Amino acid sequence: MTEWMKSFAVVLFGVSALAAGTNSTFVVDRKYAWPRQQEIALDGMWQLADGNASQPLTALPDLNMLPWFDTLVPTSVHWALYRAGKAPHPYVGLNAKELRWVENKSWWFRKRFTVPKTFRGDNVRLVFEGVDYYGRYWLNGRYLGHSEGAFGAVKINVGGLRCDRENELVVRVDCGGYKVGGIGGSPWASLVKSELWSGWQVGAADFNTLGIWQPVRLLANNWPCLERPFVRTFTADETSARVGVTVEVCAAGRQEEPPCEVLVTVKGCGLNASPVVSKTSVRPMEGMVLADVEIQIPSPRLWWPAGLGDQPLYEAEILLTREGRTLDRLTVPFGIRTIDRRVGKMQRTSYAAKEWIFHVNGRPLFIKGVN
Repeated sequence: MTEWMKSFAVVLFGVSALAAGTNSTFVVDRKYAWPRQQEIALDGMWQLADGNASQPLTALPDLNMLPWFDTLVPTSVHWALYRAGKAPHPYVGLNAKELRWVENKSWWFRKRFTVPKTFRGDNVRLVFEGVDYYGRYWLNGRYLGHSEGAFGAVKINVGGLRCDRENELVVRVDCGGYKVGGIGGSPWASLVKSELWSGWQVGAADFNTLGIWQPVRLLANNWPCLERPFVRTFTADETSARVGVTVEVCAAGRQEEPPCEVLVTVKGCGLNASPVVSKTSVRPMEGMVLADVEIQIPSPRLWWPAGLGDQPLYEAEILLTREGRTLDRLTVPFGIRTIDRRVGKMQRTSYAAKEWIFHVNGRPLFIKGVN
């Protein structure tokens, strides 16, 4: 495991070598939930600097006066400082107590990048997969908005991207931990982040993380488009599986558009299985409509927890088409399995007592370590 994964107990996605420089390029990478054809990875090499937390929230400071140093995004501020030789490792000895100053600063991230002239679309968005905790965003000096919470993607519609010269993306990140013994911070119950990152006193002292801890990308597509696909297993055994796919069909501008088809093809990843296809018709409206597709998969290979069997994966390719022309495409890897909780058959000694047994693919499974 990497140092970041050991220290912060989160999944750190790999950094694309294609986005390591100031210039970005088209990339489709499995570290993103739903890869797009029009996609530019913006993680990789950024600059980072500390600032005064009393700086007005929606105003940029004099960026030339900040003490910038290079860092790789995704990262936490503590890890970036340690990696740059500017701070000791927070989990060695009593170093955590000496790093409480980090959470009382505002932290500025800066990325310069170019986009090709072919990168166009009606809907151009910046997507931050995870910012911990308070984020504020500027593109080419224009304030875009703010976010709160370490989980969930931040999606910001942008315009005015420069194709003839560099763009500059600036992000201010402020701590959202409990700040025990410090000033400010969030009420205990209001935080949308793991307690492990926000005051769980790991080791010698209270410890609060902050940073851009998930990948960043720029997306472009036209309307209508697909969003938020969800694949789930309704029923499954060795002979057949019934799988449901739900996806948002989003549109803008007009109240009602000509009908489209949502076509779902399920392929076996390396399983030499024949693709299974199903489709439905929808009429996009301003905003969003849901498309639901069910697929019957014969003789599926079931996904099992580690130690109980293999973890074969399928892929659902979701196409949005109109009159034979593809408007958008998403792919979703998934496993075919059922998980349900059933009441056990042990003799009860009170009305309140219940014995719950989890079943995976119909097989009872003892679950341990649940908190």
